[in-house]
Amino acid sequence: MKIDELLEKYFAGATSCKEEEDIRKFFHQPHIPKDLEVYRPMFAYFDGEVHQEHPKAQPPSRFAFIRTWGYRAANFAAVFFICWALYETMNTSQAETENYVVVNGHYSTDTELIKQKTREALDNIGFNDDELQDLIVLDI
Repeated sequence: MKIDELLEKYFAGATSCKEEEDIRKFFHQPHIPKDLEVYRPMFAYFDGEVHQEHPKAQPPSRFAFIRTWGYRAANFAAVFFICWALYETMNTSQAETENYVVVNGHYSTDTELIKQKTREALDNIGFNDDELQDLIVLDI
């Protein structure tokens, strides 16, 4: 098979390993046609990559293992702390407020006094018909 046909198959991605080896051998020759000289550096590079030994991957060291789990533990602790802080903030803001009343400038939390003062205030809110009519007339 001619080199032109092999190159055409190579660039189409249809060559076998044997054919690719033949192409590499062809470009290692000292004299090749001028029109194919442009491909020589490419196949010289590929040939160097094929024969180059790549170092084997090392298993992770014990330090890398500890560091990885340390990062995970720190992330867990940070998320836990943020969740706890949000929970505490929400509970503090939603806590029941203490009822109190201020009578004549005195602060009191006595529930019976609070109920009594609340009833008095609600009773004073009501108007009779004459008072209501006077308010309506005054607003106009």
